[in-house]
Amino acid sequence: MKQLIPIFLLFLSCNVAAQEKVDDLTQGKNQLEHKLYSEAIESFTKAIQADDKNHQAYYYRGLINSYIGKEIQAIDDYTNAIKLGAQNYEVYYERGLLYVITGDYDKALEDYSKSVSVNPNADVYYKMGVLRSKVGKEENAIEDFSKAINLDSAKGYYYYFRGNSQLRLGRYGEALGDLDKSIEFDSIDYYQFYKRGIVYHHLNKFDDAVENFSRCLRLNPNFPLCYYNRATAHKNSGEYFLAIQDFDKCLKLNPKNLDAYLSRGITYEYLNKYKEAERDYSSYIELNPNNYSVYRRRGDARFYLQDFKDAIDDYNVVIKSNPNIALVYFNRGMAKYDLKDVDGGCKDILKSKELGYKSGYSMMKKNCE
Repeated sequence: MKQLIPIFLLFLSCNVAAQEKVDDLTQGKNQLEHKLYSEAIESFTKAIQADDKNHQAYYYRGLINSYIGKEIQAIDDYTNAIKLGAQNYEVYYERGLLYVITGDYDKALEDYSKSVSVNPNADVYYKMGVLRSKVGKEENAIEDFSKAINLDSAKGYYYYFRGNSQLRLGRYGEALGDLDKSIEFDSIDYYQFYKRGIVYHHLNKFDDAVENFSRCLRLNPNFPLCYYNRATAHKNSGEYFLAIQDFDKCLKLNPKNLDAYLSRGITYEYLNKYKEAERDYSSYIELNPNNYSVYRRRGDARFYLQDFKDAIDDYNVVIKSNPNIALVYFNRGMAKYDLKDVDGGCKDILKSKELGYKSGYSMMKKNCE
């Protein structure tokens, strides 16, 4: 009997230790449920110290580290859980989310793929599509969005993102179909109307584009890009005054929109308002002095305003950047000629002929002989 006591005590001791392991894990789960994160991490850490092969403890500790913003520690915990046999789809999904946060999209996609191989899930396919689109893999993104739609066709934003990928690939018909479907589910998201306006614009359906941009602006009247694109649609349909009004609104909301200054300047040129065009080109150049094509436009506007000296200054910038544009030499030559610099003017006009602009030289040939 005396010999049995140590054996019994040993068994009891082992049983108590086993119970402590279970208690640490169970206690950690209870603490996690009540959002006692620090206490739960301590409990799961004790469980791991007692049994370093306890993949559940690693998983739950990883979950908490994820909640409190410790992404690297969470990834390490999930990785240990997987190495120890945690093969459920959730651990791959959770680690995939963290890889997205840390910017490792390839590993995120790998984990998402493993997750859906175990448990096909529409939202995970959707997240895969978003990631693939972000890295420019639009074809693969479309496949993922389509799988998401096949699993759950009642989520409008799946159609929206697939339509956006179709738009980026220039498949405007397919994009339009997806955006139509998306808007059926949600007709109060202004950005969907904005995107559909872009599609109609690419299809040269400017009236439909204007209508969608207008619906976008009714929902969000402080969206400068939408004013810009509606202005562009007006301009392309010949509604120049309406275009200028929208460019004005765009620039009021965003005074640093270079494209709006350039496009409004071009629109003013269509209306023969060269002073206003010059002003817009100057605003553009002030914000971005490195685009020589805008100097050319400003030079032309100044030429029409008979400001030949400043026009020549602009043409000089263009020629320094690109010495092979025939028409710029011709225009600079004409400006010099009008300033009574006949030799300099004729030299530029001859250069324009050498570069291929022969009709201009023919027009001035008598004056330069």
